[in-house]
Amino acid sequence: MDKNSDLEFSRISHLLRKSGLDSDEANELTERITNMASSNVIAEIRSYTKSQDSKFDSLKSKYNFLIVIASAALTIGLAVGGWLLATGGG
Repeated sequence: MDKNSDLEFSRISHLLRKSGLDSDEANELTERITNMASSNVIAEIRSYTKSQDSKFDSLKSKYNFLIVIASAALTIGLAVGGWLLATGGG
């Protein structure tokens, strides 16, 4: 823990002791509150990351589709151009 976290832990623990909990109970409750807050932050980060991954996958599939269309158009264009050159048409 960093210094600010230590101060927060001590302050919360002190307030809980003032409310009637003994030292061990106050420390345990403070740890549990801290762990719950950490779990919520981690869950939010994971949720955000999944959302961004989903957006990236959607964007990637759109670009892949455009690449396929462009490749097909280029292939057809080259085939037509080659045929015109071979037949002397144009």
